[in-house]
Amino acid sequence: EDPEVSGLIAEGIAAGEDFGTLATRFSTGATAVRGGDIGWVDPTQMVGELRAAIEALEPGATSPPVEAGGLMHVFKRIR
Repeated sequence: EDPEVSGLIAEGIAAGEDFGTLATRFSTGATAVRGGDIGWVDPTQMVGELRAAIEALEPGATSPPVEAGGLMHVFKRIR
C-alpha cells in the first residue's frame, strides 16, 4: 500500500536479498507467511496491470512495483 515500502523492496531485490524474505517482512497480504508464494496463477484471471507485469517477466526475473486496486504488488516469476 505504501510506495516507500515498495521502494525498499525494490532496493532489497536489487541488492540480492531473497524475495521470500522480503515478502515475509514487508507484505501485508495473506501470502506473506509463505514468502509471498501465490502458487500457479492463470494470467487470464488477473487484472490487466498485473497480467502485463507477469507476462513481461522472464523466469527468475522480478517485476518493478505495480499498482492495482490501490495496492502495490511485486512479482517474481519462478518458471
